[in-house]
Amino acid sequence: MSGSKVNAPIILAEKLRRPDASGLSRPRLELPLTSDRGPGLDLVVAPAGSGKTTLLARVADRSADPVAWYRLTPDDCDQDVFLAHLVCALGSVCPGLRDQYDHDGTLPFDELLATLHDAVVSDCLLVLDDAHEVTGSPAERSLERLLQFRPPAVRVMIGSRGVPAVNVPRLRVSGLLREIGADDLRFRSWEVEELFGGYGEPMSPEAAAALTRRTGGWAAGLQLFHLASRGRSGERRVQMVAELSRGSRLVRSYLARNVIDELPESRRRFLVLTSTLGILTGDLCDALLDTTGSASVLDELEQRQLFTSSDDDGRSFRYHEVLRSHLELTLVEEYGPGLARQWYARSADLLRRSGHHRAAVRAYARAEDWLAVTELLRTVVADGDDDLALPAAMVQTDPWLALAQARRHVRDGALDEGVRLLRLAERLHDEPEFQLQCRQERARVQDWTTATAVGAGRGDEWSERIRAATRGQRQRSEPNPERGREVLGEALCRLIGGDLGGAAGLLRLVRNHDDPVVDLLGRLASGVIELINGLRGPVEDCALAELSVDADLAGYPWIARLSRGLYELAQINPDSPAWRVTAAAGLPDECARRGDRWGSALLRLAGAVVAHLTGDPAAGRQYLLAADEFHALGAPALAVWPESLGLLTRDASQQKTRDASQPTTDEASHPTTGEASHPMATAAAVERAAEKLGSPGPQAVALLAVAMAANDQDWVRAAADVAARCGLRNGLRALVSHPGLGGRASTQDRVPASSTRGGAPATSPGPAAARTLLPSPVPVPMPALDRLGAPVGSGVAVGSGVAVGSGVAVGSAVAVGSEVGVASAGSSRRSQSGAPRSIGIRLFGGFAITLDGCPVDVSALRPRALALLRFMMLSPDRDLHRETLIAQLWPEADLVAGTRRLQVAISSIRQVLERAEWPTGESLVRHGDAYQLHLPPGAQIDVREFVDAVALAETATRRGDLAAAAAARRRALDLYAGDLLPEDGPAEFVADRREEYRLTAGAAATALAADLAAAGHADDALATARRAVQLDPYQDPPWLLTIELHEARGDASSAQRARRQYHRMQEELGLPVG
Repeated sequence: MSGSKVNAPIILAEKLRRPDASGLSRPRLELPLTSDRGPGLDLVVAPAGSGKTTLLARVADRSADPVAWYRLTPDDCDQDVFLAHLVCALGSVCPGLRDQYDHDGTLPFDELLATLHDAVVSDCLLVLDDAHEVTGSPAERSLERLLQFRPPAVRVMIGSRGVPAVNVPRLRVSGLLREIGADDLRFRSWEVEELFGGYGEPMSPEAAAALTRRTGGWAAGLQLFHLASRGRSGERRVQMVAELSRGSRLVRSYLARNVIDELPESRRRFLVLTSTLGILTGDLCDALLDTTGSASVLDELEQRQLFTSSDDDGRSFRYHEVLRSHLELTLVEEYGPGLARQWYARSADLLRRSGHHRAAVRAYARAEDWLAVTELLRTVVADGDDDLALPAAMVQTDPWLALAQARRHVRDGALDEGVRLLRLAERLHDEPEFQLQCRQERARVQDWTTATAVGAGRGDEWSERIRAATRGQRQRSEPNPERGREVLGEALCRLIGGDLGGAAGLLRLVRNHDDPVVDLLGRLASGVIELINGLRGPVEDCALAELSVDADLAGYPWIARLSRGLYELAQINPDSPAWRVTAAAGLPDECARRGDRWGSALLRLAGAVVAHLTGDPAAGRQYLLAADEFHALGAPALAVWPESLGLLTRDASQQKTRDASQPTTDEASHPTTGEASHPMATAAAVERAAEKLGSPGPQAVALLAVAMAANDQDWVRAAADVAARCGLRNGLRALVSHPGLGGRASTQDRVPASSTRGGAPATSPGPAAARTLLPSPVPVPMPALDRLGAPVGSGVAVGSGVAVGSGVAVGSAVAVGSEVGVASAGSSRRSQSGAPRSIGIRLFGGFAITLDGCPVDVSALRPRALALLRFMMLSPDRDLHRETLIAQLWPEADLVAGTRRLQVAISSIRQVLERAEWPTGESLVRHGDAYQLHLPPGAQIDVREFVDAVALAETATRRGDLAAAAAARRRALDLYAGDLLPEDGPAEFVADRREEYRLTAGAAATALAADLAAAGHADDALATARRAVQLDPYQDPPWLLTIELHEARGDASSAQRARRQYHRMQEELGLPVG
């Protein structure tokens, strides 16, 4: 309320009129509420149609105290409106309070409470009906204060469909609350018998009991049955009871249909179509139906008690929610969703012109015309009716509005909120058909929000196929060209996998399609393909901007936001102003704020690509974040894109892996600690993952990363072949050419002459050779690509380069053979000769650290501190949270004591390494509550090299290069000098990894023995097979190969001894011997 009475809220007297006492007298409910005042607060909470208002009216009628009645409506969400009506209601029993309000037209809440205490001279009863209408509003907060600070003489009874936001637990414990729930209101069989006796239609006790069971004692259900069976014979009524479904959820539908179907068709049509209005007047119904005489029809419906009532002496009417819910569902079933939305839109226009703004908002929402909803809200607020802000009750208690809001959020990309509202809508309405509709929509949406698939067969095959493709589970198929969504679905599936050529061909079939979803998504996908391959014209003419506008107008904000984001990102170049770069960087966060997780992940990936192309060193981090977001969404086929592209960034060798719970493959990071393996192994693992997922695009990128790490033109050609087959060659060539790969020398630039493959000098292609082998692209229009082509050195590798065997690079600057090149550029400390110092870490067979070949003395460390150093050496250059470290090293200590011990151990480790002149200066770096062991570039860790060598052997085997595979496996076995960190015994942090590496070494030995035997090197094969048996005695192949090799050499006794040992192993495992 503002400051004058002229502007005071209008008081609707009908809200304050106490309804007549009607219906059956129910002493078991009424007597406790009328015989004494009780605790002073009575709360009647139950669903619609349970008889709340009837009970409150009967109690008010029998009350010995003066009664103030106030039925709340959505208008009362405004605090001023609420207080104005509250003052008038209480003024009927406290005249002094009304006089105060009448005096100046305003009464702040605190003054109301003070005046109320002075005005109440005797006990009185305040009844607040339909309190759920103000849920979550300022009025509800005022109600809470009223209940807390009212005079003791004011007893309050509240009727609501939900528990008001008051401190119910406190009131219960203190004995200040009496509650009546749905079960209390449920009619008992004897009450049903009395009810129908009062109707003049007596029922036998057996029939009354059966009807009670069928309806669950639901008051509205009993009333519907009365209307449906009125005038029927007793025998027919008994038969109708038997026909009622035993499922209570079907009772409403059955009874409502019986009531409605008994009406003339003209009346039935009137009810169904006018249910879209909410507020019913003769003029509104006439205008909606283009007829006359609606006012008399409404009077007739009220007189017939067809769940139609008036709150203002016949000027307007409303259908009871029980009836309205059924009518709205009937409208959709009989007229279809499209025509139903048209009726709601027409009703909304009429309501808006008539000034019924809240009803208009609901109707526009049911029509899913959200632009009209927004416009109406803005217009009315501008006119000063700022109480129109949608109260929570409109969504929290209205199933149809909850469904409409859910669909709105889905179109906005906020799928999690859409799922929540769909679940709410299903809970609010017990109509089986409506619930089925909500469940189907929720399952379809929820499938896109969870990492695992949610059911199947939901009738929307095209979107299911796309979702399966994001999970890497799709089957390629040829769509029916006549079915636009089917064609679009297959095109998007191919685009996800990187088959740009196949996707583009299908998208041409749906260009300018009549289906807005097909048209908008098709244009978006085409724009993405053209941006990737640089086929678009000047960025100013980019159709993505136009698409953004079209998607907004069509009601698909998530497509509009994604299109606009791609358009903005496409304009970024190295000379872009800071504000543009900052705005573009915030695009994923904008999506996240709106709950659009898919939009956030897609735009983060696009932003990482732009950062990559402009030489931004943060590109690698952005790729990692995008991959994490896709993994969280259960989309490994999309996550493999940033994972493969990240291999080509400037800081690829410095990147940390994501949390171990979400690796791309088991090989990419350690399954228990998430430790990053060397880029060579990671690249090979990503390439295998992409191939497994059926994603040729990421596979081509990963192949190129492997090629540059391995210094092998054959791999470059393989990457070029895959890229050409999937239409990605131009985009791949642009990525190879970006400044982040140029101008860096590495040890691969100086491959020793003795490192050869088949006698030929080892080549060092790097990006320059890759660009030579990849076809020349057409001109690249994006400003981000215009400045490509920075000077490129003669050889660039991912990581710091290890030449293994015949010259294949795998990672850590150690060449297998007689010549070693150490890449230590960037080390902060150097030897006396000025050369960078080299560091070596041995974890297999016993822990040791060397600097320039000399051991580092760590004997000064206490046992726990030394164990901490070994644990951190397992995960170098990776943040380890203090709680993780404490749990592993000091599990018996609490957090405070453990933190203190950890800090002491960290300090002692720093001192030892500093005395040894650790190359990086600061050995242990703290980041918040985490610590990181920092290693200099080129540090040699036997575990890393072992993993790299095994990965290289696998990739070489797949290429058919047995010589390279054998050399890599031999290297791996040379590195495996014994169990991992035997000093730590069965410690949890090392036990699993120790077993894993031992089994990996055993498998490598088995494979190498087989290769040596096939090459005719029997002695070496036998020695290697014996080692395989020692490493893993529970695998068959090394035993069989050992026996075979002994027999081939004519050593029957050794063969028999090996056979007996093999049989004992089988007996030990409980396997058949043979």
